[in-house]
Amino acid sequence: MPTRLEVFADISCPFTHVGLKRVVHELAASDGQIDIVVRAWPLEWVNGAPLEARLYRPRSRL
Repeated sequence: MPTRLEVFADISCPFTHVGLKRVVHELAASDGQIDIVVRAWPLEWVNGAPLEARLYRPRSRL
């Protein structure tokens, strides 16, 4: 029976993509059979409100 890894992640976050890619890479290198299930978990649901647009504004100037 394969092991199941269930991940709750904010799929709109770029850091989530980096982390999940690393997890998939490491699991592919292992000799065990592991099923990965990714479940969307937006921060807006957790926080109960949308994130403020100012948090996404670039902080550097050209």
